[in-house]
Amino acid sequence: MNTSSYDIFNRLKNKKIIVSFHQNGDPDAVGSAVALREILKQKYNCQVNIVFDSVSKISETLLEEVKINLTELSDFKNEYDFIILVDTNNPAQLGEIGLTLVKDKVILIDHHLPHSELAEFSDTHIIKPEYPATSQIIFEISEYFNTTLSKASRFLLLAGIIYDSRYFTLINTDTFLAAYKLVRTGLDYDKLLFLLNPLKDRSEKIARLKAVKRMELYEAGEWIIAVSKLGSFEASASRAFIQLGADLAIVANISKDAVRISSRASTEFYKKTGLNLAKDLMEPIGPIIKGQGGGHSTAAGCNGTINGEDAIEKIKEILAEKLHVNLKKISVE
Repeated sequence: MNTSSYDIFNRLKNKKIIVSFHQNGDPDAVGSAVALREILKQKYNCQVNIVFDSVSKISETLLEEVKINLTELSDFKNEYDFIILVDTNNPAQLGEIGLTLVKDKVILIDHHLPHSELAEFSDTHIIKPEYPATSQIIFEISEYFNTTLSKASRFLLLAGIIYDSRYFTLINTDTFLAAYKLVRTGLDYDKLLFLLNPLKDRSEKIARLKAVKRMELYEAGEWIIAVSKLGSFEASASRAFIQLGADLAIVANISKDAVRISSRASTEFYKKTGLNLAKDLMEPIGPIIKGQGGGHSTAAGCNGTINGEDAIEKIKEILAEKLHVNLKKISVE
């Protein structure tokens, strides 16, 4: 555990800080932001605001549970000494906030490797790709500074660790220890699991079923690849394909002026092929759709504006090249 980089916070004393994260912020992003705000206020007497574009439904539920309200984007004023980006590896993920970044005023804290465009804004960062969640990094920072976190922050950090580690299927040795320490503080683990697994609403159920109906299946050696298109819930659908047995899932949401592509892979697929969905697949696709891509080795996506169909074909080409095998379409009749 290397904590020497945490001394970068010394420059933040009494400063005005913005903490932000990617659009549709998941529990890892939200938990990291809330706990980091608390740490900075306690340790460095900072004025800290959390500013975001949007959060996911699960994150909304968690925030309601701990009774925390976050700053709306409409209240955002481009006035800060530093902006700290958590769980965000490229500026396109920030929406409008990404347009306000100022070189050398950006600090990155993430478990993703930063996109080159974002790295240009900052020479100050804490990046730990060996950790499954940014929340684990933030918890480590809280311990380093001996910060007393509120129950709400501890609850959200544990949620972030569980969520982004895929319920402890993607971990290192310290992940279990961090979760154990958090649970030992009196958190309701069973309730947290319930909140992280809400009953899916009717629209999401229908979207998942539509994805299956529209699915194209491909065989690439020993691997099964599912490709589909949806008008919403593409991330949920790609997760569903993995749960159904696909080794790799690609689900695209293509509209007149927007393209969103979600990808998921099984842990076995990544371990055996070494194919990193963020670095090898979504980042190269970003320019094709006039956007950017990023994410994790087994969960990644890209957002853009055009050329959705071309992007899907390019994804197939990249997969054939990386896997050293032609993709063979499987009949699903």
